Amino acid sequence: MLSEGTIEFLRSRPIGMLCTRDSQNRPAEHECYLADITAGRVIALVPEHLARNLKENVADNGDAALVVSRQPGDHRSVQVKGRITDLGEARQRHDEFPMMAREGFVQWLSAVMSDAEAPAAFDRMSRQSMFRVQLDVRQEFNQTPGPNAGRAISGSDP
Repeated sequence: MLSEGTIEFLRSRPIGMLCTRDSQNRPAEHECYLADITAGRVIALVPEHLARNLKENVADNGDAALVVSRQPGDHRSVQVKGRITDLGEARQRHDEFPMMAREGFVQWLSAVMSDAEAPAAFDRMSRQSMFRVQLDVRQEFNQTPGPNAGRAISGSDP
């Protein structure tokens, strides 16, 4: 279960890195959009073109970790470990595309493009073909660089 502080932090971030592994423990990373966060699960949307080995890895074992960092800024980072319990087929329309994060996402994009271009870039991204992933949470860890990096925030070993 996610702590309230972690839920608030994840809801403030538009993107994360979903990490999966195959049966030989070879990792794959998938940039994703955070669509919905509750104490027990995270719904993420992975663009199809960034989903290398996602389906295969979920079929192999379903284990995954989600890493979210605040950059630029204080580099606060959280890692959520769990199991992917639902993986939808890739499609273009997702009602849960992170409209809740649109403002933060547009603000983030504005750091690298004009304020006029950022909303259009978000709208283009929202129309990509994406996989809907449900990650059921087992543990959360502080991954912010410093003396507490790697410490469990909540959860226990499966």
